Amino acid sequence: MARSTTWTFVCWPESLPEGWQALMADLHVPVAYILHDSDTLSDSEEDAKPHVHVLVRYDSLKSLEQVRADFAFTGIEYIEPVRSFKSMCRYLVHMDDPDKHQYSKDDITALGGISLDFSRKYSRDEELSVVSDITAFIEDNDVTEFAVVWVYASNHEPRWLDILAGKSSYGISQYIRSRSFSSRSAVASG
Repeated sequence: MARSTTWTFVCWPESLPEGWQALMADLHVPVAYILHDSDTLSDSEEDAKPHVHVLVRYDSLKSLEQVRADFAFTGIEYIEPVRSFKSMCRYLVHMDDPDKHQYSKDDITALGGISLDFSRKYSRDEELSVVSDITAFIEDNDVTEFAVVWVYASNHEPRWLDILAGKSSYGISQYIRSRSFSSRSAVASG
């Protein structure tokens, strides 16, 4: 029998009981859901039937029977374990499906303290490309303080934050530091 901490299922709004959102909240388990009401069928421009995606992340392993018991009020029988929590979080808003309607993270209802994770691991080429963009910014703006890059990224380039908070941060900060030292040395010797 399958046991997992993370489960997902789809339900249809018209099949859910009145007050289902309160019933979800009353479970007091980490759960997130989103209404997909702007999807189209993949082989036509016809609208897909509105549906609700539900993602549950328990603190301990649960069996399918335990999950079905918790969500019996939905009438859903088909519930499946999630292989990748990050990927499922991203799927809720179609982050990796540009041909599908892009939902906002604000459209997700998060309950029970669930902490969604929309990050993804960059390939080495993607990471080097971002580091190259950061380096160009540092050069173009004569940056001599790491904080300047961090604040700029926070306000204008959120993609950079993954890199600045990761393994490449040391190299970037050392590069900025050496630029700062070089400029001070040039002033002192001139």
